[in-house]
Amino acid sequence: MRHQCSITIAALGLAAVLAFPAGAQQAPGASSSRPVVQPYPEGVRPERVTLSRMMTPITATFENQPLQDVMDYIARVTGAELEVFWLDQRTGTGLDPEALVSISVERTPAITMLERVLAKVQDDFGGGNNWQMAEWGAMQVGPTSRLNRFNRVEIYDINDLLLVLPEYPEVPQIDLQQALQSGQGGGGQSPFGGDEGDNDLDERPIEERAEDIISLIEDLVEPDHWIENQRASIRYFKGTIIVRAPDYVHRGIVGYTYWPTRRLTAVIEGRRYVTMGVDTGASTIDGFGQQPVSAVVGGRIIRSGPGGGG
Repeated sequence: MRHQCSITIAALGLAAVLAFPAGAQQAPGASSSRPVVQPYPEGVRPERVTLSRMMTPITATFENQPLQDVMDYIARVTGAELEVFWLDQRTGTGLDPEALVSISVERTPAITMLERVLAKVQDDFGGGNNWQMAEWGAMQVGPTSRLNRFNRVEIYDINDLLLVLPEYPEVPQIDLQQALQSGQGGGGQSPFGGDEGDNDLDERPIEERAEDIISLIEDLVEPDHWIENQRASIRYFKGTIIVRAPDYVHRGIVGYTYWPTRRLTAVIEGRRYVTMGVDTGASTIDGFGQQPVSAVVGGRIIRSGPGGGG
């Protein structure tokens, strides 16, 4: 008996329904079943193009289909360049192209579908499966043991996180009457009153504060990767942290500056990374305006603005 596999495609505003017998599909690795990678537009970062294509919403149902067929389907629908690390004799590790996958998604971003598929074929050893971006624009997919071979060193400035700012829980009160008397030669009592509050600063050495940040990163981003520096290492040096790690670990620390955020927020809830800072690259100045202020000059209250006398 031949099992039927029905797939509904919804991508880039197009909809179609395909039905074909599982036994009639191309064998894994057959040249005619290979997806065609769409060319990268000129002047655009290839990694951003790939991520944008992986935001394509997909509606599909697979029942006990080979993993390679599912991966080829994702690549074919999105046009993204996927570099899948398959199991081979040379490395002894990789994704099994014959592993059977059952999954059903409805208007789900392709990248989310990919992550769900990787979770389904994950074994109980070897660190699991993941994805990361290659510097030439491809999305590398496979076991972390294979992804870990693509290490790079990044230096992150954390001086803003090490800066300790004083806190003033109680705002001083200004006695204008006292200020006027002082301006007219009255007593020398300060016009400021009220409790200024506790202003104790964190006076620990900066190296200790840096270790707190490092510990936080190690606890939140791939915790098992930092043990004895086997897969990733992190060091503090003069206001920076130096991280040697594969790309998916760097993504966990700062994310991707080229991530297509507009489409991401439209189809995905939450974020795929932990960030320690605020991205001000998208900040804009909406305009300038005047705000009237008051001051005590020579025992008189001077107000700025029309008719304010100053």
